[in-house]
Amino acid sequence: MKTDMKQRLVSATPIALGSLFLLAYANTFLLIGIVAMLGSAAICEYCCLLKKQQIVLPQYTMVFCSIVIISSVEFSFLVMWLMVLAKLACSCFLQDKDWGQDLLFAMALFWIPLPLAHLVMLSQLQEGSTLLVLVVLVIWIVDSAAYLGGKRWGRVKLCAGVSPGKTVEGALCGVVAGAVCAMISMPLLTDTLSFLDALIVGAVIGVVGQLGDLVESRLKRFCQVKDSGSFLTGHGGVLDRLDSVLPSLLVAYYLIVLL
Repeated sequence: MKTDMKQRLVSATPIALGSLFLLAYANTFLLIGIVAMLGSAAICEYCCLLKKQQIVLPQYTMVFCSIVIISSVEFSFLVMWLMVLAKLACSCFLQDKDWGQDLLFAMALFWIPLPLAHLVMLSQLQEGSTLLVLVVLVIWIVDSAAYLGGKRWGRVKLCAGVSPGKTVEGALCGVVAGAVCAMISMPLLTDTLSFLDALIVGAVIGVVGQLGDLVESRLKRFCQVKDSGSFLTGHGGVLDRLDSVLPSLLVAYYLIVLL
């Protein structure tokens, strides 16, 4: 465990610090560019994973769609559905219709570029840069607490058929850590959220982030791989790093707007 954690920290710390700096200080155009590159890499990993099960998706078309969705920012939901409908319309004119491919196409756009567009949208809110950094920090705290709590106290398997290493105790540690971290940090560093609002945001991120992790674990198990790629030593691919971030960004944005 100590060796594994040391390897994770050594490889991830410089990137984590650089990411926080960019989230805090990058202008909108630079942020869109960076996020679009991440989304493109994640889409490529997604397509490569499915190829292992002889499922071939239009990778370059999906990368193009991902970039357009992320760049459209506030209109990302509309643009995503227009692209999905366009793909369905194209399938209607093909002799060999593959509705399963269309479903996987739509899933990829909903799962990857749409939440990344909301990362940019979050940065554009009042005190957006601070909120974005805090949301990402809470997501990382949830991941770390769930991992360490599971290693230390984990007994009951959370979803053994999907991810044997995850435990109920670890998941609870993640939710509690996310709620406490958000409740302490957000009201102190921004006027946008009260203590109660921050508690809700942190707890929801704790739940949704771990669900996102399980979804990606299910995809990897279906494709019979351990990691989605080899982007970072000890951490797997881009999708492995974004699995909990993606749904958390989407949910956090609307929670913050509504609260």
